[in-house]
Amino acid sequence: MSKLRYVSELFQNLPQQSKTLSRTPSFSPILTSLRGDVQRFSSSEKKTEYKTKYRKSKIATSDSKNDRVANTAINAIISSGIESLESTSRIVNTNSQKPLFESSKNDGPSIRQLRIAAQLNKVLDPIFENLAAKDPSYSIRGEPIEFTDIEVSPDLRHARVFWTLPITMHGMPINILKVVTEKMEKFMDGRGGSQIRLLLAGKMKRSYPPRLRFVAMNNELTHSDIALRHNS
Repeated sequence: MSKLRYVSELFQNLPQQSKTLSRTPSFSPILTSLRGDVQRFSSSEKKTEYKTKYRKSKIATSDSKNDRVANTAINAIISSGIESLESTSRIVNTNSQKPLFESSKNDGPSIRQLRIAAQLNKVLDPIFENLAAKDPSYSIRGEPIEFTDIEVSPDLRHARVFWTLPITMHGMPINILKVVTEKMEKFMDGRGGSQIRLLLAGKMKRSYPPRLRFVAMNNELTHSDIALRHNS
C-alpha cells in the first residue's frame, strides 16, 4: 500500500477527539497539507476508475459489434446453404418424377406418322398401277417398279417413298442393275415423281399432303434384295 493511501486511511479513521489537533498552531499546516494530498489522491483514483470503466465499456461495445457482424455472416452462410439445399432438393424431386426411359427420336415413328404413311400407301397403290399401265417409263422389261416402304417425317410435311427394281431383274449382272437403277432414279426425280405427286394431292383428304421424295432402296446394290438374290 502506498504511503499516500495509508495516510488517507489513517486520516479518515482518526477518532473524533483527535481532530482537535487541527486547532494546534504547529500541527495545523501539516493537516492542511495532508488534506490536499488526500483530495488529490481521491480525485486521481476516481479518474483512474472512470478510465478503467470506459475502456471496459469500449471493449464490450467492440465485442458486441464483432459478435453482431459474426452473427450476420453466419446467418448469411446458413441462409445460402438452406437456399442451395432447397434448390438441389427441387432438382432431385423434378428428376425423380421423370420417366426412367424418356422417349427419343430413335424410338421409331409416332402413331400419327404411321397413320399418314398407311394413308399414303393406300392412295399410292392404285395411282401407280394406273400410271404404270399407261406409261411404260415406270416399268422395266414390262414390269413396273415396286414401292416397298413409306417413311413420314415427324412434322408430317415430308415423306420418303422407297422403291426397288422388279423381280424380273433377278439374275442380271450388277453393272446392268446399276445402270437401270440410275436411269429410273432420274425419271422418278423428274417427270415420274411429279405426276404421282399431282395425282396424290387430288386424292388425299389432307389439305396439305406430305411432299414426296422417291428413294431407290437398291442404291447400294450389295444390300438390295435384287443383289442378294443375284449373289445367292
